[in-house]
Amino acid sequence: MSMQNPVFIPGPTNIPDSVRKACDMPTLDHRSPAFARLFKPAVAGVQRVLKMDLSAAWEYAMMAGTLPDGVNPWARIRVAPPGRKDRVLTDGEVSQLVSWLRMAGSVPEIVRDVLLLTLGTGARSGEVCELKCAGVDLSAGTWTLGKTKNGLGRVVYLNEFALEVLGGRDLTGEHVFEMRRQQWVSNVVNRSQARGDCPVQDWTPHDLRRTMRTGLARLGVSHEVGEFCLGHRLGGVAGIYNLYGYGEEQRAALDLWGEHLTGLT
Repeated sequence: MSMQNPVFIPGPTNIPDSVRKACDMPTLDHRSPAFARLFKPAVAGVQRVLKMDLSAAWEYAMMAGTLPDGVNPWARIRVAPPGRKDRVLTDGEVSQLVSWLRMAGSVPEIVRDVLLLTLGTGARSGEVCELKCAGVDLSAGTWTLGKTKNGLGRVVYLNEFALEVLGGRDLTGEHVFEMRRQQWVSNVVNRSQARGDCPVQDWTPHDLRRTMRTGLARLGVSHEVGEFCLGHRLGGVAGIYNLYGYGEEQRAALDLWGEHLTGLT
């Protein structure tokens, strides 16, 4: 371990290799252009949250009579819009990214596997980070989630691309990944792009989920099946009357996507 990032832990403590490698990554000089590229989106995010919270507080104060009725000054402040939400990686970019992630030392192994699983299954990166060993059945090719963002449990069907990733992990503990922080994964991704290490630029872990969904549509998978592969449910009248789970269709669609990824890499 280099002396640029010393870690002091009292007593005889075993530090996982993945943590050592992460600590050994060189720091960013706060005066460098790379730091500015990394810092800019963070500042924009803080501005949006600050405006939203202060605007809400001002509205509450006016309703409570603490402040006189009038124009909310915070509501009139313009801040930078959130980052783009239409980023889909091309096949060429997917090929480059996967090859780079598999290179030894490109990113910590945990981050590599979280990103590859997100790309291979279309699951939310936060769900992947919290993946429990008890929910994984490699022989059946399934990953069962007890509760997701929409409040419902679901089954993720594991294709060969995803099974290859999970086959290299220790599944005897409680969680597949010992460091279960989604923000840490995002920070590593942002850092690698800011440094110019990553061959693919301007993407986030969530864009891998969008890339998978768009890829399913391009491969001819129906809208209903594609949405179920993401853990979404049908909306409107269709969601009331069509209660079919599309289990086998999801497996076929994800297998098709896995074969496509394997062909690219």
